[in-house]
Amino acid sequence: MDLPLIQLPKPKMGRYATVSLYVGHSIYDEPREYPGVNHIIEHVLASNDDVDKAIGSKGLQYNAETHGGYVRYWFSTPPEHFLFCLDFLKKIGNKPNFKHVAREASAVRQELLTLLEDTEYHMELAQINALFPNSAYARGSNAELEMSALPKFDSKMLKKYYENNYVNKMFIVISGGPSVKGAKTMMSVPYNMVSSIPKMVCAPFPQNKNVVHVQRSEVEKSKCILTFYNDAPTGESIETLKDTIIMATHILSGGLDSLLYRELRDKLQLVYRVSCTANIEPYGIIIEISWSCDTNKVKMSTEAIFNVLKKFTPLHFDGHKNLYLEQLVKNNTLSSEDIVDVYGESLVTWGRYTRIEHIIAGVKKIEPNDVVNAVKTFMRKERCFLVHASSKARPPITRI
Repeated sequence: MDLPLIQLPKPKMGRYATVSLYVGHSIYDEPREYPGVNHIIEHVLASNDDVDKAIGSKGLQYNAETHGGYVRYWFSTPPEHFLFCLDFLKKIGNKPNFKHVAREASAVRQELLTLLEDTEYHMELAQINALFPNSAYARGSNAELEMSALPKFDSKMLKKYYENNYVNKMFIVISGGPSVKGAKTMMSVPYNMVSSIPKMVCAPFPQNKNVVHVQRSEVEKSKCILTFYNDAPTGESIETLKDTIIMATHILSGGLDSLLYRELRDKLQLVYRVSCTANIEPYGIIIEISWSCDTNKVKMSTEAIFNVLKKFTPLHFDGHKNLYLEQLVKNNTLSSEDIVDVYGESLVTWGRYTRIEHIIAGVKKIEPNDVVNAVKTFMRKERCFLVHASSKARPPITRI
């Protein structure tokens, strides 16, 4: 089978090329009995032909990652080893071997044990369970379930899973290096190669469950994540919407003179740090406001945040917009690795990509009122819940 080869725009800096194999199948699609199967396959395929022994001698950077929705294997390589890297990825995309299963299962187990010690992991898992209950996404994100499934995986089973689920779901993205015969400049990929979309909770979060508590003995204060969730809108430019929402997050938490810092740190002196981030995915829009505070101040800080959102104004709009544009301009002077990061993920997630220069043109058209409307639309209290972690058995509040 010939894997589709996509040749992205050539980078404007650096001599290294990046070659990346994307798989449009991942934890969103795992059967109930095999949580984490894509993670162990990632490890096994990444170790094909003992490729790690070539990394140092050839001056390569190499890694593999299992993301929500897709798996990626990639090299950053000097020109003289470009074909070596391309041929390796073609092989694991066509006829890999399934050696080292026991060794890699042990490595995965150690990775998961480390994850289980991390408070942020437990908060993220609680968030995923709230948004995607009883889903493959929730099971595949659960380190304990993944560890319990590891003994089920052997070479024969993994090979069969690969043949049933990976074939015809893979493509290679190239940036830099020589022109490759058969490679195409594709703005989109076939629908069957795009990662699947898990179903998010669609109704407003139930009032009696809008505080999700995680008890962790190591948390001396309280860690909090307000999570706003909305279905992905249709009929408008996702890229421009994404940039408008990101502009809003910068106004809310981009520096000590941002709206949330002014209220929570300067005025109320409740926090040292507060952040606001957004992810715009095919399944929906997730916006998070994260902070730590004394447990008896969780109610006050939560109310203060909603007060900021209610009175939201596009503070320092021109400054934040100019800074964001400057970052995008820097992204337009990309290394090969940056180009694959920016465009390859869009291809496997959305099935298409927008050139950076077109994104810049869209950002220039964003007006202050667009950002205000985005906050009103996507940061509503009825579309929000709180993930709270502390050493206490119960959260300090039961609803927001």
